[in-house]
Amino acid sequence: DATAWLNEEIEQLHKKEGDAHEFHKWWHHLLRWGRKGRTGARWFHGDNGEMATTMEEELEGWAAYQEDKAKATDAGQADWEPLADTRGITCPEWVVDTVLEHVAKENKATGYDGVSVTLWKRVKTARRICKALVRLMWCYELPAEEVLLCLQVMIHKPGKSWGQRKCFRPITLCNDMYKCLDGCLFYYMARETGIIQEPPPEEETTREPYLSETQRAYQRNRSTLDCLLVNTLTKLRARACRFIMLRNGTDLEGAFDTASHAALDKAMGAAGTSTKTRNVWRMIYKHTSAKIKISTAGGQTMYSREFKNERGGNQGTVLMPANFIMLTHYVY
Repeated sequence: DATAWLNEEIEQLHKKEGDAHEFHKWWHHLLRWGRKGRTGARWFHGDNGEMATTMEEELEGWAAYQEDKAKATDAGQADWEPLADTRGITCPEWVVDTVLEHVAKENKATGYDGVSVTLWKRVKTARRICKALVRLMWCYELPAEEVLLCLQVMIHKPGKSWGQRKCFRPITLCNDMYKCLDGCLFYYMARETGIIQEPPPEEETTREPYLSETQRAYQRNRSTLDCLLVNTLTKLRARACRFIMLRNGTDLEGAFDTASHAALDKAMGAAGTSTKTRNVWRMIYKHTSAKIKISTAGGQTMYSREFKNERGGNQGTVLMPANFIMLTHYVY
């Protein structure tokens, strides 16, 4: 009986594999059979209580969920203070070359355009095109088409339930050309705020660090083992001197996803970031949008509708952790 049932399911699979919707229904029928004791034909329900039956409905459910999470809970970008017009200020070509050589990493998942950074790094013509587009976006503070369109892939959080959307973490896949622009931004901002103790481009003096020496992240020549050693020595010193030491650890749920754009911009201003760098950063977050990507077990890949992010940062970029660390330093 088991062999006959399996042969029948395989025959249905061969009939339905050409149609993504039919294959999706068949796959969840098989999951429903394997998950005895569970009710419902699908994992996820819509706000109206109905279950998705097609890939479009599943994608729309995820897009609506992520779009609702990304809505600003404060004034957001409307609260940005006016800045001087900096269009026309260029980014030196050697900065883009430095980012391509030392920051952009190969063998990473591609973004929406499907173009690997290997093309921009190793093919001379493509490298010139990449540098020209990045410098144009920097100079005129205008994005190239679909460069700032990101993909979000939902990854299940280990140990969490499989039946709730909040138990999945969105992993953002950015286009590699956007990563090059982001790397140029970090090159400037890290030196303007003293994270990297080198003079910013076209300057001769090193800036005072905005972050304190106790900030563990972005410390040159300091590894994870160094941080553990400092922590252990601090505890031993407190014990030897009979100090009362209070250790307080915090974990902000959805921290990167819910950071206010207004607060991120204010933190950059307080840290000493230049007006040009802030204007380019604003251009990125004003035009960034996202799509949900879903791949079925049969190999079909589909995308949701495009939606805007009114708060939160673009995870997967070099700049976002530095932005968040400056924001927490500014707040606390």
